[in-house]
Amino acid sequence: MLLGFSAWLVQSSFLAVTSVTARPGRHTTAAAIVAAADVQGHPSIMLIDTGAIASRVDRLPWVASTSVARHWPHGLVITVVERRPVAVAVTAVHGNGVEVDDTGRVLGPAIGRTHLPRLVIAHVPQRPGARLSQDTHGAFTVLDTLPIAFKEQVRGVAVVDGSIELLLPGPVTFILGDTENLTAKYVAVASMIQKEQFTAGDTVDVTVPDAVVVTHSR
Repeated sequence: MLLGFSAWLVQSSFLAVTSVTARPGRHTTAAAIVAAADVQGHPSIMLIDTGAIASRVDRLPWVASTSVARHWPHGLVITVVERRPVAVAVTAVHGNGVEVDDTGRVLGPAIGRTHLPRLVIAHVPQRPGARLSQDTHGAFTVLDTLPIAFKEQVRGVAVVDGSIELLLPGPVTFILGDTENLTAKYVAVASMIQKEQFTAGDTVDVTVPDAVVVTHSR
C-alpha cells in the first residue's frame, strides 16, 4: 500500500511543476531562460531531469553555467552565471565586431564597449554562440597573460597566418609568433618599448627573444 501511495504521489498533480522562475543575468533575460528550459506540460517535480534543463539553458550565448533548484511543491528556480567578455573580435582594428569570451565563444555584437582589446582575425562569425577558429586560442592566452609593464598600451592582438602579433599605438606591431616562451618574449617587448623610438608602421619581431629583429617602415 505504501508503494502504491508513493507512486500515486509522484504522478499526482500535488507534485506537478506549475511554475518556472528564472534569475536572469545582465545579457540573458528571464524569458529567454524559461524558453530555453523548455519545461513542457506539468511534469512531476520529483522526476524532472534538472541536468537536462541546465544543459539546454547553457546553450544560450551568454550563459557560462546554469543551476536548477526544486522549489517544493510546484516550482523550479533557474539561475545562470554569465560569461565575461575579454575582447572584441574584428577583421580590422577600427571595425565593428563581436564580443567574445576567453574560450572564443561569440557573445553578441560589440555595442558601445570601447575598453576591451581588439582581436584582429581573418574571419569573425557573427552568430551568437558560434566559436572562433582554433588558431585564435593562443591569442586568448596572450590576452590573459600580458604583463602590467605594457598591458595598458596594447590596443589589440592579431592572428596572422597562425602567428600572434601585439598591436601598440603608433601603430607599432610586435610579432610574438606562438605562445612558447612568452615570458622571455614579454621581457623583450618591454625592453624595446623602453629603449627604442618607433615610427608608425614599424615592426618588431620577438619570436626569438634573444635575437630581436626591428623593421622600420621607412
